Amino acid sequence: MTYSDYLKLRAKQFFRSPLFQKKLITKLFTIIGLSLLYLEVVGMGILTYFILEEQYGSGVDLFRKLNDYDYMYFMFAASLIILGMNTTRFDFKPLMILPVPKKKITGFVILDYLLSWPFFFLFSWLVLTAGTFIYKGYPASHILTWMLVMMAFTWILGTIYFVSERNQWWNFLASALMIAAIITTRQAPQYFSWLGKGIYRLSMHPSLAIPLVLTITFSVYYGVSRFLRRRLYLQHSTGAAGKAGQTFVDKHLGKWDQGDFSRAFMINDIRLMLRNVRPKSVLFGAVFSLVLSAVFFFAPIYRDNKFMQIFAAMLVSGAFMYNFGGFIPAWDSSYIKLLVSQGINFRQYVEAKWRLLVWSVVILSVLALPYWFIDRHIYMLILAFSLFNAGLNGYLVLWGGLYNLTPIKLDEKVKAFQSGQSFNGKLMIMQLLKMIVPLVLYFGLKKFLDEKIVLLIIGMLGLLGLMLKDKALDLLAEAYKRRKYDMVVKLSAKDE
Repeated sequence: MTYSDYLKLRAKQFFRSPLFQKKLITKLFTIIGLSLLYLEVVGMGILTYFILEEQYGSGVDLFRKLNDYDYMYFMFAASLIILGMNTTRFDFKPLMILPVPKKKITGFVILDYLLSWPFFFLFSWLVLTAGTFIYKGYPASHILTWMLVMMAFTWILGTIYFVSERNQWWNFLASALMIAAIITTRQAPQYFSWLGKGIYRLSMHPSLAIPLVLTITFSVYYGVSRFLRRRLYLQHSTGAAGKAGQTFVDKHLGKWDQGDFSRAFMINDIRLMLRNVRPKSVLFGAVFSLVLSAVFFFAPIYRDNKFMQIFAAMLVSGAFMYNFGGFIPAWDSSYIKLLVSQGINFRQYVEAKWRLLVWSVVILSVLALPYWFIDRHIYMLILAFSLFNAGLNGYLVLWGGLYNLTPIKLDEKVKAFQSGQSFNGKLMIMQLLKMIVPLVLYFGLKKFLDEKIVLLIIGMLGLLGLMLKDKALDLLAEAYKRRKYDMVVKLSAKDE
């Protein structure tokens, strides 16, 4: 089997997928988004020389100045590889039932990895930047050597992530590196000058650099190939719950199963989050939003931007609600037939989901208490919109989940540019309402009232929503009951 045969099989698998047509709009938006991002990469590759020339003038060695920012390239490269790697699906299980040698399978996987869009974008920038410098009269041997060195280091950087045991801390590292690269644009070059000087000197000696880079690259390729061949067994491709997670759940949560069904449903969701990869990423994202929102609150560029501060205030307490709640009941897709066939009480089911979302708002609001000691006004914003999230947005989120009936694979991480949400007009309206209504309320009332009174009104609206909980949940339960057959049909579809 050649690589072209392998690509044909991948294409057939893609187009024959039962959910291909249902996700066609999402795939088109993904292609458009990546195309726009690639155009920006192309533009930056061409303009890098001219940006440096405008900043430092034409009388200095711009190639040396370019290497002063090598650290920034590697920070962005690491972030792009970590965040973008999940868009490439390295599924070798179908090949294991065919007479294909392990060596070829690992070669296909590594080649897939190298041709994934993060590497394609990074290498495109390097090629265009090198081409611009050569066009402007810099020695081709030095520039091409620099390009090969940077490509090799990028490949090694990506390989470290490729062979590592991946968890949510990698995503935290990627986001932290990207934020650090943006914030330290002016200050950091003096601290990372050793990196730029080393790559610059290596580029000045092509006869030494090229053999060294090729030797390291092929050594890494050989090591990765052997590593993958040793792990090329079916048990490595089938996910299972971790023993530690199961032990914790069985020991500490089992005693809470007794009692009403609402509590049992809620405990089941907690088990789901502790045992599976995809829900864990939602938990991590909710915690990380607490840190990320500090950028919108305190960064000089956003300090006077009230819109971004309100958005951040909603995000602090609502990150889990928006990300987890937006996929209810899709989280239960693996056993939705069992739930419906057992004649579950949808009122208790909806109440359990609502309780989980409200408790998440409460917990995140408590975790945001450090903002109180930094800036009390910011914490008042967070508190007011926490009440609004718990009292009103929770119902909108649960209602919107009814129109997002796309099955979820719990053992797979969410892919960048692919949220898993099917395109639906009603779902889009729900998404807009939960973000636009509080913004309109805040800015509309602020024209006539003091900000403290506006925040009090928003908080009181949230409390009113909590007081009307029974009526709202009854309406939601009826909506879920009416669409239970749609839930069974759509959530039972398989995306092979």
